[in-house]
Amino acid sequence: MSCRPHLPVASAAVLLLAFSLAPPASAAESGGSILETYGLGQVRVPADGADLTASTQGKGDTAAAAAAESAARMEKVVAALDTFDDALGSRETTSYSVSEDWRYNEKTESDEKIGYQASNSLRLKVTDLSRLGALLDAILSAGANDVSSPTFTTSRQREVRDEALEAAFAAARHDAEVLARAAGRPLGPIAQMSTSSISTGPWAFAEEITVSGKAAGTYVESPEVEVSTRVAVRWRLLDGPSGE
Repeated sequence: MSCRPHLPVASAAVLLLAFSLAPPASAAESGGSILETYGLGQVRVPADGADLTASTQGKGDTAAAAAAESAARMEKVVAALDTFDDALGSRETTSYSVSEDWRYNEKTESDEKIGYQASNSLRLKVTDLSRLGALLDAILSAGANDVSSPTFTTSRQREVRDEALEAAFAAARHDAEVLARAAGRPLGPIAQMSTSSISTGPWAFAEEITVSGKAAGTYVESPEVEVSTRVAVRWRLLDGPSGE
């Protein structure tokens, strides 16, 4: 997997709140008007983990038969996963269900019961992405008939979010300084500040089946995880010239 340096990306949108001869109480009490700016911080880092769900389904004339088929498939999936213990952080059962199986009959224009269906799901936390493709192939070959798309993660989530917050605040402050200077007013202290996370997700993911004299295999491109945060900052504008 390539290991490119991560780069914070910041951008901002700004809004200057208009005030009349009778400013809002909060502004009047502070002795000045209010300027509000927004900053967006984005940091991308190489993913070092992935979460996914592997499920097995079974069908049968009875609930027991459907459950037995699903269980037999899952037993083989678990056996295949045993060979990937060094690449897995954890695995746990997330759901199990057995229900009646219904199908729409076009002739009678009604639903009819055709048997039972059972499902068993495992959540997997992959910690070695270099083995993710082989792991997917193994569990599919073992009998998993429903595998979710991997959600890529970083073990540096908290650290990366801190960097995104710093970039977002820097963008908001930059715009506040530019606007205050343009208005000819000194930029005062912060009156209020808030933040929110926008998204955390894979920046790039590719999957393909390759055949070149060997069995088909799943190829996973080295992805990046993007962490984005937004800050909103309300600044006090002081009276008097900006000093520039």
